[in-house]
Amino acid sequence: MNASSFSLRVKLMILIGVAFLPLVVMEVNTAADHIARAKENSKREAERLASLFANNQEALIDSVRQLLSAIAQLEGVRQHDREECQTLFEKILKENPLFSIVALLDTQGNMVCSAPPAAEPVNLSQRAFFQRAVQNRSFTAGDFMIGRITGKPTLHFASPVFDPPGVLTGVACVGIDLRALSEFGTRVKLPPSGSVAMVGPDGIILMRYPDPDKWI
Repeated sequence: MNASSFSLRVKLMILIGVAFLPLVVMEVNTAADHIARAKENSKREAERLASLFANNQEALIDSVRQLLSAIAQLEGVRQHDREECQTLFEKILKENPLFSIVALLDTQGNMVCSAPPAAEPVNLSQRAFFQRAVQNRSFTAGDFMIGRITGKPTLHFASPVFDPPGVLTGVACVGIDLRALSEFGTRVKLPPSGSVAMVGPDGIILMRYPDPDKWI
């Protein structure tokens, strides 16, 4: 092979390489675009799920607020009628699988009645939900806790109970079973390796899907 033909071949290979260079660049750019779009789609889906979850939690809290407000207006609750309260609370618990407990406490935090019932006297005066309901005289939420009666990870909501003149007679409360709440994740389509979680202000994971038992 003479020098001129070798030089021609080298020039041809260079020209071919230069000719294909835009295609290589285009392919790299296309892959980058795919990655960028995938990230954007994942971000949008995460935002959609977060919004859906937040809306569900707001609806749940609002329904609990309305329920406790209705309970607090009942004469049997105001008068601490144990038999009437017990029957009512058992019915409410049966119809609401997210609830771990429904209870009425007196002004000292002593359990008047509950569903499920307590096996022995219980005082919850040190619980945050009770203290906040008594102090603020309004609907309130407590902190994460393991239920003393149920043994379940629970978030309590409470409302004060007043007699007609406006004197505080007790506190009605509902406990949300956080493991049952985690089942919200089964009703949405999560992306691969995706998860849904709710974290309290103290950093404690209140609910998570999947694998709630590993986190709660």
